[in-house]
Parts: sequence; structure tokens; C-alpha cells
Amino acid sequence: MMVISAYSTASICHAEALRLLVTAIFPSTSIVFSIPKGSQMCAGGAVVEGALFEKLHQKLLRAEPSSDVAEEYCDLKRRPSEDLPVSPHGGCLQARNGPLSTPCSPDVADVWRTLYLKWPPQPVAGRPLWRYDSEESSLRGMPCWTPHAVAYIGGFEAPDLRQVVAPQLFSQVPPFSSDTEVDRTFGGRTFDYRRQKVPKFASRVLDREFLLREKGCAIHEPELLEMALPVTFPSNSSLKENSTETRRVRTFISFAGSEPNLRALQVAVDPMHRRALRPAFGYSIAALKFALPPPLVNATRLLRQWNESWSPTPLSTAFWLSAVGHAVERRLPMDKTAAFILHENACSLAEASKSIAFLTASLVSSSPQECWNNFFLPVERFEAERGVRELMDTINLLPVGQLQ
Repeated sequence: MMVISAYSTASICHAEALRLLVTAIFPSTSIVFSIPKGSQMCAGGAVVEGALFEKLHQKLLRAEPSSDVAEEYCDLKRRPSEDLPVSPHGGCLQARNGPLSTPCSPDVADVWRTLYLKWPPQPVAGRPLWRYDSEESSLRGMPCWTPHAVAYIGGFEAPDLRQVVAPQLFSQVPPFSSDTEVDRTFGGRTFDYRRQKVPKFASRVLDREFLLREKGCAIHEPELLEMALPVTFPSNSSLKENSTETRRVRTFISFAGSEPNLRALQVAVDPMHRRALRPAFGYSIAALKFALPPPLVNATRLLRQWNESWSPTPLSTAFWLSAVGHAVERRLPMDKTAAFILHENACSLAEASKSIAFLTASLVSSSPQECWNNFFLPVERFEAERGVRELMDTINLLPVGQLQ
């Protein structure tokens, strides 16, 4: 059974355009759309995070190749609102959108609001590299912390993103120069979903500047693709019945193998192995880096440097970023420095970053067990990761004073 509630027509059109793009190249791909808190777009009964991943795994095991793309697209155009634009073996992930992703106190919610108000994410080269869901977001002005979707491809491994997936997908995105001409000639349809042959050299070489300038496409290591995706929406114009218009939508998608394995993630010792497994569950450290307030990102860098100064086996960036998230919710609301960090104009970015790093280090030193769960991927536990068990032997012994 599939349900649509509080999920806009625009978002449905966007999801369908993304699905058609990916399945035109990889027909048997399963796509899982990451839905903001407050929206409901669920397939096959997959609703809550805890039970979702096992259900998703079973769906993927039963996955069958998608039907003919062009025929399916025409069918959906004839019944645009009758069903969800996901393949029968697709599901949905619920995006963790800050404090509203899980129950929290008003004080914690205020901390997040103030952090984003005072320290909003910064554009890179003039363009924002975070996902906004303004129509669905219950907390205005807070970027989403996940990509729009995760695509599951059989046999996919991390190097395939740059060598195989990105060249083929980017070749399907038309250049900006074609928009005006296509709109005028074909009434707004700017996308050709037919399979295209990719030159052999394209699988090995990507011209970053050309792709960004001409198509709005980019790779964000280690797991994220960005595309300026042409999406056809129903037109608001009353002059013509059933008219459409096409707009570019900045879209973020990550890729994973076809069998997400939560147990493998929990028992993995090597941080690099964990990094390769997390995208299957909607986690993107690249998306987090762009979407979080700058003091949190900078605090994570400070903690990594500090950790390397006293440990031969420093903990992963994912661990420290997660610990920063825990510190923001568990320590910052009641800490005496909160007023300075959140409300004083005199507090610089460097000072805020250092204060948050100190709070985080204090939390990890005194109560490391509070940081065992990944704040941004709650189903992941860090106990088995290299260096975390050793951390338990150093309770209240870490050189926290170095961060003051």
C-alpha cells in the first residue's frame, strides 16, 4: 500500500524526474527517496527508521527490473496524482532535519534555530550546496541533512561513482544552453530519457569546470552527486489546460550497493569500510559538511587535529562529527558559554568553533558511552570501530585542556 499526505505535487514531479533519469541508465536500480520530517511518502509500509532498513533490505532482495521507461512515463503522465512516483521495489527514508527529526525539548530546538540563524551554511563559489525543502520543512531556514535520494545498484562500489555512474548520469543532463530552445519548441519538455551511448573516454575523465558551468553537475566526495535536474511541473497558468513548465532543480543523490547491510555496518572495524556502507542508509558526510552551521564543521576539524596529537589511532571524522551533534543537544543548552556562542555578536566563528570543540571533548572524555550512537545515523553504533573501545579506558583522562 502506498500513501501520499502533505507531499507536494512539485516534490512528486521532482522525484519522478530523478527516478526516470537514473533508471534510464541503470534499469534495475532501486531508488529510496529521503523525505523531510512532517511529510509522509511511504511505500510498502516502510515508515519508521528503526524498522525501515530491514524492510528495505527485503524489498531489494525481491527487486525486479523496472518496466520500459518511456511507457511508464506516459502512463504516469496520464495519471499524475494517482500514485507515488517510485518503482514497486522502492521505499522511503525519513530525512533527519535537525531537532525535529527526533523528539527534543524546546531548549534544544531553540539552540538549533539560533545556530542556523547566527551561523547559516556558507555557499561555495557563490552557490549553496545544501538541500532545502521549503514546502515541506517544518523548521524554516534549516537545510536538510541528507541527499534527496539514494540509488541502489547491484555490484556498486565506491570507485564506481566517479568512474562509471557520474559520467553516464551527467551525460543525460542537457546543457543549460538547450533550455530556452527546447522550452520554445516542445512546450516545456527539456528532457530526453532515452538511453545514450557514453564514449569510452567519458568513463575515465570528467571535466569538472565544464560540467559545472554547462550542466550544473558536480561530484562531492566521497558519495554525493549534484545535478541541475530539469523537472516538468504542472503549470499554474489558466490560459491552457494541462499545460506544463520545466525548471531546473538542484538535486543531490548518493549511490550504494543493492544490499544494504546494517549488521556489517555495526561490526565494521575499519572506518573506511564504514564510510563505504553508510550511504546505503541515507547518510552523506558531504551533505552534512555543506548543510551544518560552520562552527560545528570547524569544531569537528579541531577535534580531529587534537585527537591526532595524542592518539596513534585517531577516531574517524564521522565519530567526531556525531559527537559534536550530541554535544550541541546534551551540553550546549545548559552550558555557561551558550549565551556567548549563540547570542553575543562579539563571538567570532573561531571562538564559537573552539568552544563547541571543547564541549564535545569534555563530553567524550567524561561520558563516551553517550557518543556511541551516530547522531546523524541513529541506527549505527560506534563500539566496534577502531579506537572507540580504547576510548573507554581513558575516561576523564583525555587532554581536554589543550582545546581551551
